[in-house]
Amino acid sequence: MTFDSILISGLPGSGKSVLARQLSSIYFWPVFSAREHWENMRNDFGTPLSFEEFWKNTSTEENLKFDRAAREALTQGRIICDMRFPKAAEGLGNVFKIFCAADVHTRASRAISLGKYPDKTKEQIEQILQCREADELIISRHMYGEAYDFRDPENFDLILNTGKASVEEEVNEILELLGNPRIDKE
Repeated sequence: MTFDSILISGLPGSGKSVLARQLSSIYFWPVFSAREHWENMRNDFGTPLSFEEFWKNTSTEENLKFDRAAREALTQGRIICDMRFPKAAEGLGNVFKIFCAADVHTRASRAISLGKYPDKTKEQIEQILQCREADELIISRHMYGEAYDFRDPENFDLILNTGKASVEEEVNEILELLGNPRIDKE
């Protein structure tokens, strides 16, 4: 099967955005992301909210609107969506769906190395990440029903343990499955 779009979902801090940027540089496809949506709103409205607070306080309708926009982008093809809920790609055969996971200790260590939560201990960051995951599960259930779990492996074509592989290894695994456009064109 040929895929002409990629959806990357995963746990908070699991490396979705880094992977999306790497794949974008290989496929030359733009990245459509919830974080980018927040950045645009932050710039337009000067919101002082962090991404985490913005996401947690966004209405169900606003989240559904974002997912509809993501679905439209995925339908058009040649895009990488860095987003939380794979439901937006349900029924679209042209979308390769990836889930990024890593244990909370690894994700917290990454956040520290990136300076993401200044003045927080590793234990506090682990709690923040666990709360974010719980909040995202609640949000997804408000959007798609009580039985919906965005982490369900059945939603994805590939599960990556980003705590056990470098981003280069992750990209190589994806290229083995989907093909490398730089090589395939030759």
